[in-house]
Amino acid sequence: MRGLCEALPGLISSFLPKDDEYSVIWALRNFGGDPFVLLVSIVLSQNTSDSNAIRALRNLLEMGLTSPQRVLSSSDEELVDAVRVAGQYSSRVKTLRELARFFVSNPDFVVSICRDVGKTREALLGIHGVGEKTADVFLSVYCEASSVFPVDRHIMRITSRILGRKVSYREASDFWLSCARSVGLPSVYKLHVFLINMGRRLCRPRDPNCTSCPFRNHCSYASLRQYGPAASNEPGSSSQ
Repeated sequence: MRGLCEALPGLISSFLPKDDEYSVIWALRNFGGDPFVLLVSIVLSQNTSDSNAIRALRNLLEMGLTSPQRVLSSSDEELVDAVRVAGQYSSRVKTLRELARFFVSNPDFVVSICRDVGKTREALLGIHGVGEKTADVFLSVYCEASSVFPVDRHIMRITSRILGRKVSYREASDFWLSCARSVGLPSVYKLHVFLINMGRRLCRPRDPNCTSCPFRNHCSYASLRQYGPAASNEPGSSSQ
């Protein structure tokens, strides 16, 4: 996969994500380095579109619900009204309250977040509703950590197709971390967003555009498709 990794710096350098397409970028540009709001933006983006997550964030901002203290003192009805647009509002409200409770109960957390990324990741994973992807996105953005790589469904699909087999979260994460390190990429998060964009526009779940994909010469799935339809041969499909 050396050729694939070597192509990344050039591909990423010309990729400019729009802040209205990614809720985390929108949160960064509108709230600066507030770690609580950044985590909230990631939670709101789970299993929904970024546009819906941004709308929910705007609602929280307009209602003054962007601090741990305000989230804890607000009613369920207020929080539900704010985040309803993102869907799954009951579980999101529970997670927002758990996040707020964690920040209030651990006042030193904010100043020590990036001192020990592994310890912070472990602490975040102990919060209801915070999984590996949420923790890794947060650490790769807030701390610019190079020891974690967040994997969403798009990146999982791309990695599985490249390698020709179904992969776990850890395998996909390690694959792209290794790739990024081998070519000295300065930002794993920019690679993360680049791959999401690829998954949305090219490496789609159905009818992927392999012809336009910059990874096509390094991809097991694209290689199979050159000789005919390969939908039944996709890693992780029911025919495997």
